[in-house]
Amino acid sequence: MRQLNIWLRSRWAPVAGIAIMSFIMIVPQLLTGSVIVGSDGIFHFNRIYDTAKQISTGYWSYWQTNFGFQQSGRVVNAVYGPYSAYLMGALLVVFRSWYHFQLFTTFAVYLIGGYGMYRLARSAGARMWPAFATAIIFMNIGWLPRWGLNQNMTALGAALLPYALACGVHMVRHREQPVQPVRLALIMSILIETHVLSTIFAVLALIPFWIVAWVRANHRLRMVGRTAAAVGITLVLTANVWGAMLLMFSTNRIAYPAAFSLAQNVLQIGVGRGSRNELALFPLAIIAGQVVLLLLQRRRTSRLNWCVTAMGVAILLAASRVMPWALIGRLVPKMSQMLQFPVRMSTMRFHSFYAV
Repeated sequence: MRQLNIWLRSRWAPVAGIAIMSFIMIVPQLLTGSVIVGSDGIFHFNRIYDTAKQISTGYWSYWQTNFGFQQSGRVVNAVYGPYSAYLMGALLVVFRSWYHFQLFTTFAVYLIGGYGMYRLARSAGARMWPAFATAIIFMNIGWLPRWGLNQNMTALGAALLPYALACGVHMVRHREQPVQPVRLALIMSILIETHVLSTIFAVLALIPFWIVAWVRANHRLRMVGRTAAAVGITLVLTANVWGAMLLMFSTNRIAYPAAFSLAQNVLQIGVGRGSRNELALFPLAIIAGQVVLLLLQRRRTSRLNWCVTAMGVAILLAASRVMPWALIGRLVPKMSQMLQFPVRMSTMRFHSFYAV
């Protein structure tokens, strides 16, 4: 019993708990023994199959898809997470079946996302087991389960966003050196090489942290310089993505993603299981409780808590019907193709609330 208590107090206990929860999340698929093909499954399976065949046959083509998408030669991976596509293709070659590939990648997404949320909560000042509870909640609602269920790449972005927001928390909590250029550049580069839209969300989420940190910084000019260094490193590491986009969009007529009604794809309050488009009562109660406690203890609340909670409330409102998305869709038609679903913004909102 004493040894158990000692182990539960160790730093590895929450990590083990997150790994166990990640395994529990894939148990239904283990029992059925079947592949799950969701709304984005065919699209991503085609581009992953293409990179897998390139690796296994040795016939390389960074631009054209000569194996996937009915050997049509269309350009997909070059402008859509190329390195992550090759990594997943390599995994498919190793596991040799979609079923085992799905089991491994789904487990990995849960583990990476859960641990990232745990570290984000810890960096924000949460104690070990409240941070662990935050990670478990995050793993079971919102976007993170969408990779295993629907193969939405936003789930991978959601798994990586806690690491980006942890950089924002560091900015606010460390006045001497708010920006860590290498750390920030690496996580942003991984995001760009995985899901560009999630990278945009990460940048938008980091802006409030950066502004607060700049106001409080002891050396503002140095902070600007270190931020510029992070941007420069990121541009170098991701030149294959933005360079390909510049080349393709300047020399070709590109087919944009399908257009969706912005007003019909917003976050709604419900009593169900907290799916992509639904904010269930339990997480809503957590959010409301945090806001109430913040107001009641406003004199003892840190700037970090104010910053994160305010950002979370703003994102919550922006992803909901409160924002006039129908009007925005008429004024900026491209938004219905580039953003498609305003509810995607909830990936930032979940991280904002559960981190504090």
